[in-house]
Amino acid sequence: MELRSLRHVVALARHLNYKRAADELCLTQPALSRSIQVTEERCGLRLFDRDRSSVHLTASGRMFVRRAEALLREAADFERMLQRCANDEEGEIAFGMSPFAAKACLPRLLKEVVADHPKLKINIPVRMADALLSLLIGEEIDFLICTQNQIPASAPVRSIALGSFSTSLLVRAGHPLLSDRDLDPSAFPIVSSGSFGSSGELSAQLGWRATPTPQVVVESSEGLSELTQGTNAIWITSPMAALDVVAAGKLVELPLPAGQTRQQFQVLMYCLDRRSASSMMLNIEARIRRIIAAA
Repeated sequence: MELRSLRHVVALARHLNYKRAADELCLTQPALSRSIQVTEERCGLRLFDRDRSSVHLTASGRMFVRRAEALLREAADFERMLQRCANDEEGEIAFGMSPFAAKACLPRLLKEVVADHPKLKINIPVRMADALLSLLIGEEIDFLICTQNQIPASAPVRSIALGSFSTSLLVRAGHPLLSDRDLDPSAFPIVSSGSFGSSGELSAQLGWRATPTPQVVVESSEGLSELTQGTNAIWITSPMAALDVVAAGKLVELPLPAGQTRQQFQVLMYCLDRRSASSMMLNIEARIRRIIAAA
């Protein structure tokens, strides 16, 4: 049963006059009469009693009209919901973020998205990149965001560069390296929440005598922050992952050797090769680009 046929029956039931109902529907009277006849034949019910001067609903017609009106209301609600989804006003989105990406971008991103789309349902697992890749391939999330060198080149995904952060080395206030630059930094424990580029490049950049390899990789930036504050560990990260504790003076950035600049690492969005980007995915992509650029 087409919605158009239901609208014709409901309009005639409201007016009980073919001419007025046809005018409302922008139809001719013969076209409306044929539509009502076809609907009655399809249902096997007589919906209207007609004579030369009047039109009346039958008992079956009254039952039909009540249900038809309910279906038309539901259809209108459904159309409005689709329109809101198309405009990103509501709907659902699920995407994953690695611990660093979440720490650096998620608070501001959520604040913006929730303010602009209060009815949008959002699911964001924060996990290591390999776990997020499994969710993406299983189509449990729409896309994932992590730093470079964490997703295998053989994975069936395409990548989109969102921007770059600078690598920093954070240590606790009072760390031996802050007072004695002749100490070898590679002698201290190295911790991180993932890969931030080539260890060899980082070693050369800092003038380390040995290539640093993180001994502790933890998903939680909070856990790494506490570990670094309480030990002589060196945390490879970006200041964006520890703004609060750096501002409080609890962690300090190791100064670079003269003439050296911070190493840059990319933040990437990954989605399945076969899946087209939704409007909300493009919306979030643009927001994260702005967040990273502002940082």
